[in-house]
Amino acid sequence: MIVILARAHIGFPVCSSLKEKRSRLSPILARLRSLGFAASEVGDHDLWGNAEIAWVAVGQNGTIVESSIRHSCEWLESLGEVEVQTVWYEELVPPG
Repeated sequence: MIVILARAHIGFPVCSSLKEKRSRLSPILARLRSLGFAASEVGDHDLWGNAEIAWVAVGQNGTIVESSIRHSCEWLESLGEVEVQTVWYEELVPPG
């Protein structure tokens, strides 16, 4: 089994409140989930101008899992409404 975790620090330069940040972040997380990833905001919860998100892909074929993660990272970086500060992914080794 292959598990790959991706994380991104993103900025919302036009947001002026946490409510506005959530309204812009929610569709991003929903899109990642619709593509089959488990996705969530994992940091910067109380900062209205920034967010840290993570998403995970699991599968038997490492090439397919890595490709899907890579494409999701490229998709995130192509969004014009957010400023991607950092994005990275790594393979996790399940215990056992």
